[in-house]
Amino acid sequence: MIIGNPSRFAVEFHILKAYAELHSRALGCFFYHVNGVRYGVDEPDASWLANTFDEVERSVLRRGFFIGEIFEDWSAEQVVLAIEKSIYEDIPEDTPFNGVALWEVSQLIYRNRLLLAPDGDEVFDDGSHLIQLESGTSVRIVAGKLLTREGKPVIRDVSQVVLSDVDFYGILEGFLFEFERVRKRLLEQSVKDSSES
Repeated sequence: MIIGNPSRFAVEFHILKAYAELHSRALGCFFYHVNGVRYGVDEPDASWLANTFDEVERSVLRRGFFIGEIFEDWSAEQVVLAIEKSIYEDIPEDTPFNGVALWEVSQLIYRNRLLLAPDGDEVFDDGSHLIQLESGTSVRIVAGKLLTREGKPVIRDVSQVVLSDVDFYGILEGFLFEFERVRKRLLEQSVKDSSES
């Protein structure tokens, strides 16, 4: 199921098997679409989706707190490269990048919980990273895939989109509603099938 417009911004999910336990919720796959690029592992059983659901829910609850002022004038490529260098590269944290020390970049990302993905589930094991930046009534999503080839970092599929906060959070809330609706329907069907067998 897709909520939103994949050519701009959308959330897509498919549930293979639903579970009553909230620590599992469901087995399936989940994707973000940013300007026509899909981010996430393309396998029907990519991961348990509990962390993904919880992270989207936290994002909705923390609306207005995703401030990343140092990224305001940076290009999408610079933002993704800053994520890669500040979090994954083994270089001195006082190394400057675009006029800012890398430790300041990583501190801002973690303090304001700017990473929408990865979220702890294997659903983003394809290297997908999305950063969420709010400014006034708009939300900027910057995305890219951070990979390693022959021991060297490689950045692919960089894209970005700017949405109104109403549109962005409406899509996230739509996902939360539809996910639980589909999950409950599958759980009810499973109970029905068990009682008939």
